[in-house]
Amino acid sequence: YIGSLCYAPSDPLYPQQQSDLALIGMEDAWAVQPGADASVRVAVVDSGMQADHPDLAPALDLADSWNFVDGNASVFDDIGHGTRVGGIIGAAGNNGEGVAGVAFGCTLLSLDVTDTSGVVTASRVASAVNWASSHGAHVVNLSLRFSGYSQTLKDACDAAHANGSLLVAAAGNENQGDLPVYPASFDSVVGVGALLDDGVTRAPWSNYNGVQTDLVDLAAPGQTIFAPIPGSQYNGIYGSGTSFAAPVVAGVAALVKAKHPDQGGAAIRNHLLETADAGAASWSTNGRIDAKAALETALAPRLSVARVTVRDPKSLNPANDDDGALDKGEDVQLVVELSNAGGDATSVSAVLSTGDSDIGPIADAAADYGQVPHGAVVGNGNDPYTT
Repeated sequence: YIGSLCYAPSDPLYPQQQSDLALIGMEDAWAVQPGADASVRVAVVDSGMQADHPDLAPALDLADSWNFVDGNASVFDDIGHGTRVGGIIGAAGNNGEGVAGVAFGCTLLSLDVTDTSGVVTASRVASAVNWASSHGAHVVNLSLRFSGYSQTLKDACDAAHANGSLLVAAAGNENQGDLPVYPASFDSVVGVGALLDDGVTRAPWSNYNGVQTDLVDLAAPGQTIFAPIPGSQYNGIYGSGTSFAAPVVAGVAALVKAKHPDQGGAAIRNHLLETADAGAASWSTNGRIDAKAALETALAPRLSVARVTVRDPKSLNPANDDDGALDKGEDVQLVVELSNAGGDATSVSAVLSTGDSDIGPIADAAADYGQVPHGAVVGNGNDPYTT
């Protein structure tokens, strides 16, 4: 038999995390990509963070963090929520201290949207998402929820997604699947539900897909997640909720970004959904996040021909009939559109050939498509094939 190596960080409290992370194959994922690096930027839209926590200080980008409650750059956490969330994603690894984040080594942006009473507003969250996108966040974690719809928040999430960020949000803790929860229910956001410690059973308080079939895209461990807390401490006592399942997914996304730095948020999102364990959480659209599969599975383009358009105007040949069909005796241009269901493709070029003796010669057989991102359709209308 041929086996493989697993990677475990040396942090002294890592054993407190190990069983939860084993549910998603984290050590196998780290064997492929042992942490992220500082070029991978993750925005944590939450209650702030303890800026001098020994496991968070090495990751925090204080220059690009912002407090949207006080309108200044002061980074602190008087609720305790954001410190835990940020630590699950990016606590420093192998530093002789505490725990290791799923994407240890990444850069964290603390975007504080929560006042001292725990109140969060959609306008502050929208501003934070806009900030994250404009400050180069590859992943944006939103461990928060609203029952009411906000067009401002939707616009911010959609714009960040279009700009290449991958947005991850908690699906909520109301044990329901009938009503939407925002921003998790937005198409531009990955909604995350929570699993119990067995990695299979839905946490009894976690929301799920029911009438709302687009609420939970992925599930992740979310019960007593051990993580940093304010006071330079650690615990898992209060670490239950979809708020703490979402950063597990965000961390895996950041790790995939580190492995594939040329891939954008939409491609990484699709990769996480496709590599998830569909059998582990049938109450979600795609199943349990699988870090092992996400890192071990190739993230490659999947190009196919979407459409072919025939141009046969009389300006090319007086014998043409300009009917958009290839007829014998005509000179035509062919516009071929390519779609991409896989990873982002760059520097795409193609050569047209045929084995049909009735067609030819091909006067211009090459076309340059350039970039074909995931989900895009790109054609050669400005450089058509000519025959």
